Amino acid sequence: MTQPAVSRMLGQFEEDLGVRLFDRKAGRAVLTEEGELLYRRVLEGFRSIESGLVEIERRRKGTETVTLSVSSAFTTHWLMPRIDKLQKQFPQVDLRFQLISGALRGPVENVDLGMRFRDRDEPSSGGTLIMKEVMLPMCSPGYMGESDPTEGNTIIRLAETPADWAADYASLLTGHRGVAKGLSFTDYAVVVQAALLGQGIALGWLTVTSHWLLTGALVPASDTLATTRRLCEFLPPRHRPMRPIAAEIRDWIIAQMRKEVAAIDRQYPQLGLMSACY
Repeated sequence: MTQPAVSRMLGQFEEDLGVRLFDRKAGRAVLTEEGELLYRRVLEGFRSIESGLVEIERRRKGTETVTLSVSSAFTTHWLMPRIDKLQKQFPQVDLRFQLISGALRGPVENVDLGMRFRDRDEPSSGGTLIMKEVMLPMCSPGYMGESDPTEGNTIIRLAETPADWAADYASLLTGHRGVAKGLSFTDYAVVVQAALLGQGIALGWLTVTSHWLLTGALVPASDTLATTRRLCEFLPPRHRPMRPIAAEIRDWIIAQMRKEVAAIDRQYPQLGLMSACY
């Protein structure tokens, strides 16, 4: 279509809507607030149509795309060590990820499955429980075995958590008595990586760190768990039902994590992990 024809159609559209979609100034057209609103919705619509066409094509070829909205930390430290196992379980699935580096919050949109936290008093959004929010100070065996007790602990923290979380623990199992030092990161995946490399003690969320506890790459730096009123859940996408294949992957992840926590509970019975997590 020619530019004048497009302009006439947009003008008619604005007349039908009863609002201006563009501010036309000095030969330039800038979207109004209503125009921005409509643009975002139209863009979502085209993306949804494109996703549907891609999914139809993949199904024709015998594959399905499943997109997960999860943290970069969960993906790096829990999912990646068992991604081959997941792919063997679901060979027809092409996995994609919407990664979140900070807190797991926000709506679950344009994906098949989203991991989110909610307070147990908040109304449910139809989520499926993964586990309760449980944390535990942990460090590498090498850090635990350092011989100089006069050195202070290095406390590794996520920037969004309280700076003095270690003060909630009467003692840490490292035996270090000196003045504590600190490391702070905005991405929890880096927090866990620093602990794995023996750089200090991190507060480990069990939904992320259970694999490393089970393998012994991280060990408890305290015998006391930290629990909250929050629940970690898998949520379905808003505005559309969950696809059966996404529900199968959800159930597989939850079952694997529960099995892992049970094994850690047998390894460290003093912690009472199973009763705390479920």
